[in-house]
Amino acid sequence: MFICLSVGLHLFSDVVCYLYRCFLLNTIRSPDVSELEANPMEIDEFSAAWSYNGSTNQPTDDTGQLDALLQWMGPNNLRTSSLEPHHFPETGRGMRATQDLAAGTRLISVTSPFCYTAARARLFRPEIPPHLLEHPLDCLIIFLMLEDQLGAASCVAPYLRSLPRTFTNPLFSLRGRIPQEICSESTDLLRRQRGELFSSWRRVSATFCHLAEAVRVGMELEKFIWAFFVVNTRTLYVTATEPALVPFLDLFNHSPVARVQTRWNGAEDAFEIITECRYQAGEQVFINYGAHDNMNLAIHYGFTMPRNPLSEVLFDLGDVAKKLPVTTAQRDFLRSYGAWRPLSCSWSGFSQTAKLFLASRLVRSSDLWKTVDVEDLVDDRTTRLALMELLCDAHRDLANFAERASAVPLLQTVYLEMMDILHENLRVLEESSGIVSDTV
Repeated sequence: MFICLSVGLHLFSDVVCYLYRCFLLNTIRSPDVSELEANPMEIDEFSAAWSYNGSTNQPTDDTGQLDALLQWMGPNNLRTSSLEPHHFPETGRGMRATQDLAAGTRLISVTSPFCYTAARARLFRPEIPPHLLEHPLDCLIIFLMLEDQLGAASCVAPYLRSLPRTFTNPLFSLRGRIPQEICSESTDLLRRQRGELFSSWRRVSATFCHLAEAVRVGMELEKFIWAFFVVNTRTLYVTATEPALVPFLDLFNHSPVARVQTRWNGAEDAFEIITECRYQAGEQVFINYGAHDNMNLAIHYGFTMPRNPLSEVLFDLGDVAKKLPVTTAQRDFLRSYGAWRPLSCSWSGFSQTAKLFLASRLVRSSDLWKTVDVEDLVDDRTTRLALMELLCDAHRDLANFAERASAVPLLQTVYLEMMDILHENLRVLEESSGIVSDTV
């Protein structure tokens, strides 16, 4: 009777755990970021668990860890073309060409046993439930947490030792708390990332409910935060639909001008990267993480690029309309061209939609639907003065944001770059119009 009672209690516990897990998964399948943000107790819980307080994405003792990583992977699973790890003053650890590389050269090839997709993670850790394959990044997070718990006994111990334990991403530096005194673009991106963090934690913690007690030990929030940032800063797609963690590939640094092809080589059962650029011996070899401005690079990857050609400054249409009012006909015209959206400028000047906005103000309503030469920047003195005032106001706002963001160096760097972009565009306006601004 005692045995039956014991078995019954275990079954009851499993059923309750299963129902609780299903309840959590159903309630968070499509998380509402604003709803997550409205839970201060959850924010406090995350902030308290944020015990790491480092300031670098680079693990210590690079040489020993890389040697161990290379030995673990072996030459048959990792093939590179005349490349070697090297420390560069500008970017830190990266990959250097040991001889000239032509366009079309295969930079690296990693075989499937070392491409850790969600499906492969489940092969190593069957505790990961199959329904979580709908959220492959969560599978990789759980995989890292379970393997990290094993320490030196882990099947991927050399890879784990090569990973950072702390990150420069602003949300990590802020310990999950988003200050009110930063610009709205930063706030929106950080809130979205924090919403993703909370949503992932709820799914992952619901999964832990069905794990054995011995396995659940060490599955604390602090370890989840570490695994979340590893996955979100180092995952790449080995196929169109399969994100994966691939050891050694995170040694390649990003360049917005690098051109590469990535593909799955079925004949060799390997993921490979082919460069479309030429490199000379001794140069750093880059790959491209995607079309990201510095704001997105900082928040999602934890670094910025000097004079990033994709960085831009956006101007709210409400602020623009106060200084550069438009008629209803002009607004309809701009909407038809997809140009009724925030104006923007970058290192290369104003965007095409911004030029169209400015040019439309000089055209009579009856002529709006005729050809407008958007390459001609506005010659109207009133418009130029209003535009310069808009740039100066934005420059002052960013200066305030940069001062308040001193505790988050990477965000401060982004704001300072945006100020430089504004200053450069203001200089061009001054030189072309003969009008000198005294506010910047």
